Amino acid sequence: FVGNDYNIYRVNLKTFASPEKLTTDAKWRNVAVSKNGKLVAAFKRHDESGSVVYNHYVYLWDLEKNTNSSIELYNPTYTQGVSTGEILYADSMEWDYSGEKIIYDAYNEVKGITGTINYWDVGIVKVYDAINSALLTKGTVQKVFSNLKTGENIGNPAISKTSTNIIAFDYYRPNMPEKDQFKLIIIDFEKSKILDSLSNNDVSYPNFSKADEVLLYNSLSSDKK
Repeated sequence: FVGNDYNIYRVNLKTFASPEKLTTDAKWRNVAVSKNGKLVAAFKRHDESGSVVYNHYVYLWDLEKNTNSSIELYNPTYTQGVSTGEILYADSMEWDYSGEKIIYDAYNEVKGITGTINYWDVGIVKVYDAINSALLTKGTVQKVFSNLKTGENIGNPAISKTSTNIIAFDYYRPNMPEKDQFKLIIIDFEKSKILDSLSNNDVSYPNFSKADEVLLYNSLSSDKK
């Protein structure tokens, strides 16, 4: 995990000994361990000059081979002449169960003649070659949705525990009526199909249970607590 000092720590969940500090450079924003425990991915909080800005790379370590890599995140363009903007930084992430891909959300910026538009979206990037047991240095990015409308945002993705195709995420559109601003959406990514959509009153931060029998999510109670 990343501590309040922006360093990466690890803790033994069997002994619950004091957390061990793994970095000292105070440059980290988020970290995630692959399901098999052999690979680590992290997002930096600083750029290489040390300035307090976010960057759009994912940093990778193979704990077994003691190797490392970094991959630039980007927005793929599917339509000629249409700009999908620049990734400013990535935030949350999770490894899929193949151990080859990471799903993440990112904050983007599109500059045009009418002004600047910022939005959140969700991407999937391949970072590991399981056949050759090697970290990649260049990843292929897929977007969960490539046609978000102005004002639409999606983020906080969660992968199903029993199927890598099933993804849940937050949908947020602030310029809509209050009852339509927050939604929790579940999709089948492979079939490009929305399986369910639930209206909410806050950011959901979804998470599937071990057998996918239950989807846990955040919501405000009527007394706002």
